[in-house]
Amino acid sequence: MLSLLALREANSSQPPVARTGAPFDNGSCGSCHRGGSPAPTITLLANGNPVDGNLGYVPGGSPMNMEVRVNHGSASIGGYELTVATLPTGSPANDATPANGLTAGPGSTILTAPGGRKYLGHQGAQSFSNGTVSWFFTWTPPSSDMGTLRWYVAANAANGNGTTSGDATAAVTFDMPVSDRSDLAAQTDEGRLLYWYDPHTQMLMLREAQMAEIYSLEGRLVLNLRGEGPHSLGHLSGVYLLRLYREGAAPFTVRVWLP
Repeated sequence: MLSLLALREANSSQPPVARTGAPFDNGSCGSCHRGGSPAPTITLLANGNPVDGNLGYVPGGSPMNMEVRVNHGSASIGGYELTVATLPTGSPANDATPANGLTAGPGSTILTAPGGRKYLGHQGAQSFSNGTVSWFFTWTPPSSDMGTLRWYVAANAANGNGTTSGDATAAVTFDMPVSDRSDLAAQTDEGRLLYWYDPHTQMLMLREAQMAEIYSLEGRLVLNLRGEGPHSLGHLSGVYLLRLYREGAAPFTVRVWLP
């Protein structure tokens, strides 16, 4: 009983390594947590855009602001684990090199499996708010073209009763092809580029946007930026709401993590 309790506490603190449901893993969240329904919905975003098989990465490109978003109607707390690798049919198959670009954000930690493959997982279970829980991190694309990459993401939408029963889980994949663009930026549904943020220089470049406002998650205005071009955000750190304005269109709002 004491061993089981210790296991449960450890999984709440952070997940066991290699539990994303990938073919090279030892199962997923559903290997231990089960009984809840429906399954949670998992969304993976890069620079504010869904990773859906169309959004690509640029070999040797700048770090990308990533978000794992989990939705569930009744869960109390949530957790996740992910990794990224070449496709099983790639050469070499399931190369772990792309995962070396993972950098943990708030509430996450890097996990390392035997053999050195990197994973990213929750560090302390996080509470759902209005049916949603998110984790933010950055990922630096590999320096060379490694073909289409596959993200493996598993999530647990738990009822918070202190056991592994009654929890809803899911394990999904997201493919990311190589892009021929020189940079990647947040864009509207019409495809117009609005901004680009570089975590290294901590500069926000406004493009096709005349003004931007940065708010805390509580809705407090933190910074007002005017005019296209670069803007320094070096004094900000954490998760914020970025609202962009362009002439003749409704404001466009995305959540961003500023390291």
